[in-house]
Amino acid sequence: LPVTTFSSHMTSAAEDVELKNKSKEGISVEDVTIHVKAPTTHRTEDREAENKVVEDLLDPNSKLDFSVVPYLDDLQIARIIKELEPKDLPLIFKKFHAISNERSVKLRTNLSFRNISYKKGEDIYLSGVSGFVKRNTMTCVIGAPDSGITTLMKTIAGRASMDATVTGEVFLDGQPVDEGYSQHLGYIPKDDIHYPTLTVRETLRMSARMRVGEFDDIYNKLKVEIVMKFFGLDGNIASTIVGDDQIRGISGGQKRRVSVAAEIVAGHAIILADLLTNGLDSKTSYDLVKQMQTVAHIKSEINASMISLVQPAPELFELFDYLLLMSKGRSIFFGPVKYGGTYPVIDFLNSLGFHRPPGKSVPDFLAEISYNPVRFHVTRMSKQMLTALNLPASPGGMDTKEGGGADASSSAPINDKKEESESDGGVIAVRKLQKGKIINPMYFQDSSRDGPRKNVAVLRSALENAIEEGKVNVLMNKQSVVGERQSSVGLMGTDSVPGMRGDTLRVEETQAEARDVLKEEEEDRDYEEVAGIRLRRQRSEKSATGSVVVSTRDNEREVGFAYLLTSYKNSRLYYDLGHKLWTEFEPKMPWEKEGLKASRFSTSLAYQTFECLKREWIVRTRDRATLLGNLGERIFVALILGTVFLNLGDKQRHADARVGFIFIIILNFSMGASAQIPSIMMKKKVYYSQEIAGYYRGYAFFLAQQLISIPFIVCELFLFLIIAYGLAGLEGEVVAGKEFWNFYVVIFFCILLAQTWALFLCGIAPNTTVAVALFPVTVILKMLVCGYMIAPDDIPVYWKWLHTISFLTYAFRALMINEFYDLTLTCDSDELEPSDDVDNFNTPPPDGFNGQQQCPFTTGRQYLARYDMEDFTKSEIPQCILYLFCFFLVYHTLALISIVLLPHELGDQEEVPKFDIAEEGIDEHNEEKQGSSSYIEWANLDYEVVNRQKAEQRITLLNKVHGYARPGDMIALMGPSGAGKSTLLDVIAGKKSSGWITGERLINGKPMDKFFPRIAGYVEQFDTHVELATVWESVYFSAQLRLDVSDEEAREEAEHAMKSVRIWHVRDRLIGNLETGGISPELRKKTAIAVEIVARPTILFLDEPTTGLDSVSAMAVIDTVSDLTKRGLAVICTIHQPSAELFSRFQKILILQPTKTGGKVSYFGEVGRMLDYCGRNDLGKMSEGRNIADFALEALGSTHEDGRDPADVWLESKECKQIKAELDSGIFKSAGDVHVPEFDRPYARGVAKQFRVVLNRSYLSVIRDTDTVFAQLNSCIIIGLFVGSLYWDLGDGQTDAFNRVSLSFFIIVFVFYTAAYKIPLLVAARASSFREKTSNMYYAWILYVTEMLTDAVVFVPRAIILTILIYFMCGLNLEGGRFVAYLFMMIVCFWLALGVAEFFAFVSPNEKLAQAYFSTCLTVFTLFAGFLITKENIPDWWIWLFYGNIIRYPLNFFLDNELRGLEFKCPGNEGAVPVRLQDSYVDGGQTIQCDESQLNNPFCFRFACPITEGEDILDDFGVNEGIGVYIGVTIALLVALRVANIIAFTKINWVQK
Repeated sequence: LPVTTFSSHMTSAAEDVELKNKSKEGISVEDVTIHVKAPTTHRTEDREAENKVVEDLLDPNSKLDFSVVPYLDDLQIARIIKELEPKDLPLIFKKFHAISNERSVKLRTNLSFRNISYKKGEDIYLSGVSGFVKRNTMTCVIGAPDSGITTLMKTIAGRASMDATVTGEVFLDGQPVDEGYSQHLGYIPKDDIHYPTLTVRETLRMSARMRVGEFDDIYNKLKVEIVMKFFGLDGNIASTIVGDDQIRGISGGQKRRVSVAAEIVAGHAIILADLLTNGLDSKTSYDLVKQMQTVAHIKSEINASMISLVQPAPELFELFDYLLLMSKGRSIFFGPVKYGGTYPVIDFLNSLGFHRPPGKSVPDFLAEISYNPVRFHVTRMSKQMLTALNLPASPGGMDTKEGGGADASSSAPINDKKEESESDGGVIAVRKLQKGKIINPMYFQDSSRDGPRKNVAVLRSALENAIEEGKVNVLMNKQSVVGERQSSVGLMGTDSVPGMRGDTLRVEETQAEARDVLKEEEEDRDYEEVAGIRLRRQRSEKSATGSVVVSTRDNEREVGFAYLLTSYKNSRLYYDLGHKLWTEFEPKMPWEKEGLKASRFSTSLAYQTFECLKREWIVRTRDRATLLGNLGERIFVALILGTVFLNLGDKQRHADARVGFIFIIILNFSMGASAQIPSIMMKKKVYYSQEIAGYYRGYAFFLAQQLISIPFIVCELFLFLIIAYGLAGLEGEVVAGKEFWNFYVVIFFCILLAQTWALFLCGIAPNTTVAVALFPVTVILKMLVCGYMIAPDDIPVYWKWLHTISFLTYAFRALMINEFYDLTLTCDSDELEPSDDVDNFNTPPPDGFNGQQQCPFTTGRQYLARYDMEDFTKSEIPQCILYLFCFFLVYHTLALISIVLLPHELGDQEEVPKFDIAEEGIDEHNEEKQGSSSYIEWANLDYEVVNRQKAEQRITLLNKVHGYARPGDMIALMGPSGAGKSTLLDVIAGKKSSGWITGERLINGKPMDKFFPRIAGYVEQFDTHVELATVWESVYFSAQLRLDVSDEEAREEAEHAMKSVRIWHVRDRLIGNLETGGISPELRKKTAIAVEIVARPTILFLDEPTTGLDSVSAMAVIDTVSDLTKRGLAVICTIHQPSAELFSRFQKILILQPTKTGGKVSYFGEVGRMLDYCGRNDLGKMSEGRNIADFALEALGSTHEDGRDPADVWLESKECKQIKAELDSGIFKSAGDVHVPEFDRPYARGVAKQFRVVLNRSYLSVIRDTDTVFAQLNSCIIIGLFVGSLYWDLGDGQTDAFNRVSLSFFIIVFVFYTAAYKIPLLVAARASSFREKTSNMYYAWILYVTEMLTDAVVFVPRAIILTILIYFMCGLNLEGGRFVAYLFMMIVCFWLALGVAEFFAFVSPNEKLAQAYFSTCLTVFTLFAGFLITKENIPDWWIWLFYGNIIRYPLNFFLDNELRGLEFKCPGNEGAVPVRLQDSYVDGGQTIQCDESQLNNPFCFRFACPITEGEDILDDFGVNEGIGVYIGVTIALLVALRVANIIAFTKINWVQK
């Protein structure tokens, strides 16, 4: 539905219209929120003129078109939108078409693709697929889940995986695709990827603005409003955020419609839609496809579409013009859907002996034959098949009959009469079946039409069966058309192709190459390849010639595939397709290409950047929790810093405090940028999807991410410094002084650089966890060499370059010069050197100091020399700022490369086609009839949630809903999208974690209690699994914990459940996710079902269990569930688009109608009585042959044209009164003597069993997360080697003494900050742990404890690596057992740090806030640890943070363990304080005069060594409690923190349902 774009050009009809503004009763401007211009008059005499304009626009015969729109006011546009209906779609396009549009001239609408093949690793997803999408037509693609349909759609749309080998050709109007491909073609993926916090209207307006062109915005707004109305997204839905699995928004079906509408408003000529109707009810699906058909068939428009479907209704299937039937990555039919009242595909299949069973719809039959064709063959394995494939039968003979039926030679009668017909889709040769004739499976070959032409041969070439680089043309490769034609020989015969203009296909060469490829692939002697399908050989039997033959009995399915594929390749259908691709879709020669090379984007970079900025502004300002949280965090930290460093003076300790203040601010703002990583990673997924769809250039998105941060940084930083800078009393006046602004600019660049660095890491990291793990490591490395913890001159020469390239070096230098350059320092008496308690303090010179003392630093410049900055002047500050700006440009470029230029894609989740998978199904399973059963009933059920726009109001989602389920009932819960089906299921299943529920819910006559999860199973709409578990492990895990049986019985149950839903063949595959790949969404859905049915529940809730599944899988799932009802299971199931065959499995139906006051019941009862009910109440009459499910939605799901609501009719019906009477008397009470399940505990297994099972899974999850494990281990190796070489072999000098302290501080900072990697893991696991906890699989605390223990698999090796490298490379104290003690405390430190990260992951609503709070907490702990500001300098009102500091005790342990007992010296007076002697003294008989005239006499100075033993340092830092105290308190804090975490994990729930 490409709603065309507009220019500002006015047609002549519009120019003559004088518009007068006035009001209209009953039309609200706010309903459409376009706001072009408000009405300026309300005069009655203007009403006729206004109405005339609107009426003319809505009149099909009027010449007035939509070029008049810019001259209308809001009320007029609102009236247009309100009065338009979906049936007016042709009128809308007619009115739009009259407007000149430069872009529409360039659009191409005839898409052709030839021999598309796709190979990834050793797996072949596609092989030789060809077809076309013709202008003004719709092509339907049907196939089993492993047919490669998603891969085909993505490949044609230009979204193929980058590590795959893709071959074949794609043309638009005969021209190879170019960079402007995305402007012509829109792609709707099966997964709905949107910004979760944008509303529906904002999402669609973004699509329209970015992909249509820079036209008057009113046109885009009008298109969006019209499209939203057509797709049922108007009203409250338009103003609701889209949401995701963590943020509640619109429903799943509404999300799907948003995805479709986003492509519709973009104005594409061709739309490819993968599983278009996934998650939509049948009526909505039909209306949606019907609207697209209406647009496609408007001859004045340029539009075509190719749509893949699963479980389509027959009525929906017949809306399409062409059909592409896929199977195992091959195309087995391409042609018209219908011709002459029949289905050519059915005729073709019948001719081969494949027959549709009575009662099975055509689309269901096609999907099932794609999965296993041989089951529909009249003889299953006939000589006809084997002969066609040149395969001998098994030597022992093989009964090719089925049930004693006739032989293949007499099984397929045909008619003598041959009908040849020519349709819009090409020439089709059809032979009708007639009794008494033997059918020739190759009858579609017809050499008479084109003269002497050889029969079509199926080439086992690289294009059909294998893919070898270099032997075929790669997709998108712009080679000569001659070369392109030679590569497509698989579509033609061996003669020249018409239209080749003299170029002859060299078939012999191509065949020779193909034989070479096949010869290389036949090295495996256990298989034989036939038509690209590997058939297992049978070694035990020999043919007459002695060769090994293929066992057809073992390869029944494979032979059926080979037969069907070979027959199609040899058919006239295949020849006609190739002929059409070379004639009607003939590729252009290079000199024939028309028009200029189109750009991939329809708007300029500046326009895109502006729109991205607007979107980011909306996203950031809407997230008020994060916005206020960040602001509060800044104020909180500023107040702490300001009051800790309150009114700093000019003493020596104040100088140290000033440096600590500077460093902690740099540390806080630099590390705080890690909080941006979660949101960046979320946006990256949307960016990848939208960039390739032509929304915007990567640089526009990237630049918007950079620019949008600036206003927030400016405001937050200004507020922060106003408080902290002013309270601390740093140099210069607040705001008025240049020192303040120097400080401001430097910190501003620090924040900007840190956030840009985070952006860079997000681009190169595979997931959030790795990015969060890398960030603190890389920033801490920069911080270590900035000049604070180790002086620049003390940095080894081989690490000087790192000091130079660290942006924190220049930030620290600029702030130090800014603060100290003009500062004057003094000393208190206790700060003078030497101390008056030294032995020679009063000893006369030359042996003593004669009572003389010296202030170590009297000026700030002297203090700067301590950090090797004595040579710098204030002119260095602007230079440092310039350096920071240059660093920003470099980081900006690096981040740009990582986000925009590096290859990127989402995970591949397509199921790999396999030809040797054994037939799955329900195996022999001894299953005794369940002795107990359960009843569930609900009455007057209401459910309300908070109105997000008006917090004081509530929105009603369910209104007085009633119903019940008895044992053996299978109830279909249906209704239009947004009716509240999933909400009702959540409410009666006890899964809602928010909102207000009123009404009655009874289980076996009693209110729902803690034992309910024992009898209930719940399959969620959005599948939540442990991503690093295999399919088998997930199902077996559920069986072990929810069944009170032995492990062997649990294995049997798990295997049975998996086979019943057909997932046994993928039992060893990891489930995965969208970003990293894994099993397909269809398989994930089946796994979720198996996880629940394996528990043998007595009540089973299923939320859309068949959504996204093909008809075979859907029937397998429903049949499995239906079988469970025979043993007394009650099933309540929401379902979309059920086929008539599938719907026949349900006995009862509950239909909800969406109303303004919430979803209401419009019918509840037996399916068989529904038609009579509708007839008696004039709600409709079902036509013969129609699907009853579709009729039910149409008759009972929405308001009728006469204004009657089926929900109101139901309330007045006798059926409703009878149901309510039954509920009043009690469903369970009226059942009589029933055995219901009774339990003495809420969990099936004991604590010990739960612990063992959960511990095993937790362990496997940890070791399988190789990205995280390697990132953590490598970080310790890198940091260990770096720090070891930086502090290599510390000695006993004064600098070495301080370096031992700074080394211990750095290790603590590293250990705690790098624990942040745990936060994204825990937040991502919320959904799966919520499902498991509410299912009573285990006690919540067991999951926490097991994960806490399995973390040791990572942190213990990390601690060992880090300790060994640092301890021995740095030459730390090896006296006694200090190394072992150090290692022990290192392990405890890692464990403690993880506990802190876990705590904030549990108590924070989202990952971004958890990271922010975690960083802030560590900033505070680091500040009060006693290193940046010593104990005696901490104000009394903050001293409690020193004693309660979780970092202080391990830091003090490391200092005490290292320094106590060490002696330090001042070799060569290095580090010593010069003390001037003021009196004369005699030295060796010579008198030394030391008056004022001898200031430069070195003999008038004595040097005081400040630190002579480790205890001196320990005293300075307040380390005097003892090692035992530090160990005890640290362990006590660890235990207390873990207990707090258990409470938080078990009591706090952030999953909103």
